[in-house]
Amino acid sequence: MGTQEIQPPIVQFASLDKLLALGRANSLWPLTFGLACCAIEMMATGASRFDLARFGAEVFRPSPRQSDVMIVAGTISKKTVPVIETLYDQMPEPKWVIAMGNCAISGGPFVFPGQYGIVEGADKLFPVDVFIPGCPPRPEALIEGILELEEKITGTRRWPRVSPRSAPIVPVCRTAELLDDKPPVIGTSSVKPNSPRKEAQAQPARNQQKLQIVKELMTALDPLAMADIDYADKGYHLDIVLVPQQVAEAAAILDNEQFFLETITGVDWLGEKAAINKEQAKLVAAALKKAQKAAEDAGEVLPSSLPETEATLDDLSDELEVVYDFNNMSELCRVVVRVRVPRDGYNYELPTISAIFPGANWHEREAHEFFGIKFNGHPDLIPLLLPEDADFHPLLKDFQV
Repeated sequence: MGTQEIQPPIVQFASLDKLLALGRANSLWPLTFGLACCAIEMMATGASRFDLARFGAEVFRPSPRQSDVMIVAGTISKKTVPVIETLYDQMPEPKWVIAMGNCAISGGPFVFPGQYGIVEGADKLFPVDVFIPGCPPRPEALIEGILELEEKITGTRRWPRVSPRSAPIVPVCRTAELLDDKPPVIGTSSVKPNSPRKEAQAQPARNQQKLQIVKELMTALDPLAMADIDYADKGYHLDIVLVPQQVAEAAAILDNEQFFLETITGVDWLGEKAAINKEQAKLVAAALKKAQKAAEDAGEVLPSSLPETEATLDDLSDELEVVYDFNNMSELCRVVVRVRVPRDGYNYELPTISAIFPGANWHEREAHEFFGIKFNGHPDLIPLLLPEDADFHPLLKDFQV
């Protein structure tokens, strides 16, 4: 009797937990919450083209108390951490977190020695259930992340996984006449063998020739610094540091060499010296500890300090920097020009280059609005977003709310 096998009942009922999990997985309510550019892809996922409603997760709630999923879509700055943690704490249990994009996963391109403003991953703040890599991930990737979260909740997969195609499908290009006399064939390259883009990719010497011309012309300006950069590492080829008086002349040189202006970005380096000194102090302390351990093992006198090997940072100051990004698409050549201006009240002045590159008009207005940098000669230096009589600049690190 004790070894008799008990037959299962004819009618079986799912446990209440499984039933609740199934309901939760098919009606996820994300929080209406975005941090940076990944949030644009999140918005597109909920729109009509990708239609997140097909999976029951389109009901973005305006309150964390009505949400059970937080999609961390973008860069997490340390200034926003208290707000993000408050939103997470206000979400009722059970709740889940999706880290969307490289910045939310690990800090993305903002991770470098001495950085002190970015949180290197949402998992530093709270548990993360699903990681979606990409910069930014496409809406299809977010949908796959939702399906992964559903699978984690229920233990089953809603839709079968699809193996990647062996050859990419190239859609028919509406501007096929620019590439060939006829539309490209599905599954083949959309670039003619003798097209300018293909030729530039096959002949890197053209790129080097253009860089050499630019370096010779810039050398005549006597820049503060100029260095070749590994494009695979930094995303550009040449880094040039100038004084403010050289900006307009450098812009004219690049314009003559068929470069166009992509962006003008402001950077506030307040606290730079302290951050770098702190990082170097950690390295020196680690090296000293290692040297003392080696001396102790060898029976030698323990060193109390290490010889000076790093350059002093006394010449660095908490300055503002303006970064100009120039690109030449036909030669596949990218040049970055950086100019530092002293931090002296709000008297940061640079010459405008809007007469050379009309697109600089808006970029310079944005830098003036958020960093207080004045571009002499600008035709209409008024704010884009702030009131015209605003006397503050919100992206300065010493700005007080």
